[in-house]
Amino acid sequence: MKSMMLKFKAGFLILFLSAGFAVAQSEEWAFEVTPYLWAGGLTGEVEIAGQKTEFEKSASDLFDDLEFAGSFFAQAKKGRFLLQGRYDYYALSPSGYEVDGQSVDADFDSDILIGKVAAGYQYGEPGGVTTGLLLGIQSLRIENTISGPGYSNSESDDLFDLVLIVQPVFPLWSKDETSVLFALPMSIGGAVAGDSDLYYDVEAQLQYAFTEGFDFRLGYRVSQYEWEENSNNKLELGLAGWTFGAGFKW
Repeated sequence: MKSMMLKFKAGFLILFLSAGFAVAQSEEWAFEVTPYLWAGGLTGEVEIAGQKTEFEKSASDLFDDLEFAGSFFAQAKKGRFLLQGRYDYYALSPSGYEVDGQSVDADFDSDILIGKVAAGYQYGEPGGVTTGLLLGIQSLRIENTISGPGYSNSESDDLFDLVLIVQPVFPLWSKDETSVLFALPMSIGGAVAGDSDLYYDVEAQLQYAFTEGFDFRLGYRVSQYEWEENSNNKLELGLAGWTFGAGFKW
């Protein structure tokens, strides 16, 4: 069933891309790449083989537990047609958490990869308020391991969701090649069109452009996953915190 659903989503997206290319074929491509840091706190509840783990980490706590992290956003634009990709990766070994409601001396390792590809259109005129409307596929790959004296439980899951993205951008100030924009990208998925029970992602972001080809970005992003495979395997995962990035355009 999951394989059929994924094929349906992929086919739908291919048709959507084909239509966009047909409309935008007479325009020139413009590209944008933004590596960034998401300094987010992590809250959640993971149940592996009936063993429940709860955690709540601030951004500073998370940095202490972080083994590796990396994020980037990329966009290609041709006329009004948009292609986007966003990826976030965390390798964590958090301490100070609870298993089945009790503080324990145990190891908990978690690898989290969040990926999104989307296509759509931008409405509005350049220099004014614009809104991107995109349809995409969101993936979550998570591997969790709980181990302690005499036991070790591991679980890995891949979740795929069809997501709707609304991306309004508001110009605040401009002079020559310098400008300030406010962006509010929002994504929602899961439920009837995916593996997750619910997924949403919202970010409020200021973009300060020094030149036409370079800008600095500061924002605050909130992302939430809720998923339940059965009574023994569940996931509630929330990430929220500041984002810092540098955008390169050509």
